This record gives sequence, C-alpha cells and structure tokens, in this order.
Amino acid sequence: MINILWFLISLFSTLIIVRVGAHLFHDFKSYGKKYEKSKTPTAWLRNKFQLDIHHIHMGFVILIIDLILFLIFGSKTIIFVLLGIGLSLILDQITPLIDKSCYFSKSKLLISIIFHLIVALLSVIIWVV
Repeated sequence: MINILWFLISLFSTLIIVRVGAHLFHDFKSYGKKYEKSKTPTAWLRNKFQLDIHHIHMGFVILIIDLILFLIFGSKTIIFVLLGIGLSLILDQITPLIDKSCYFSKSKLLISIIFHLIVALLSVIIWVV
C-alpha cells in the first residue's frame, strides 16, 4: 500500500513543481530564439545539445530507466517514485505536443490535471484489485 502512496505523491508533486517552475523560470518573450533566457532544466538541455527537448522527453527517459531498474531490483519504493515522476512529465506535456498548442494555456493545465486524475484513479483501482 505504501508504494501506491509514493506513486501518487510523486505523480502530483511533479505536476505542481513542473507547472510552477515553468511559469516562474520560462522566458515567454524569447522562447525558441537564440537569446532565450529561460532558466528551466529543459532550456539548459536545449541550449547545450541544440535539440528541441521538453519535459515529455525527460519523462520517457525516466520511464525507460525505471523499467530497467524494475527488471533488476523488482518493485521497490524508488521504482514507484520514478514511475510517478516519469508519467507526470509525459502526461503534462502530451496534449500541447500533439496539437502544437500553447503549454501555458488554462485549458492545457486543466487537461493535464484531468490526465493525472485518470491515471491516479486507474492506478488505485489496479492496486486494489
């Protein structure tokens, strides 16, 4: 039971941290330009590697690492924490990436919250059954 709680805590805390951080540290005016001044980890990665990296990509990397760790160590608490973090990063940005819309719109925040709630509900149902 404790692992599902860690999963849910990491899922929703990642959503909050990423959304607040993106709003606080994102350079809205210069995004995508050579002189962008965003202070987010993804902005640093974009500048360092000259690739269009977003937190959805980091989420997939975390999920792959998590799967490997699961295969090696089994179901440990850290596996559930990483699963929550990776899924949250993916769920938060999947809609704006697919429809090329503004990540910062209220509708995209609402969709992200709904996706998180659906995953949380499904995970609790699966865990209980």
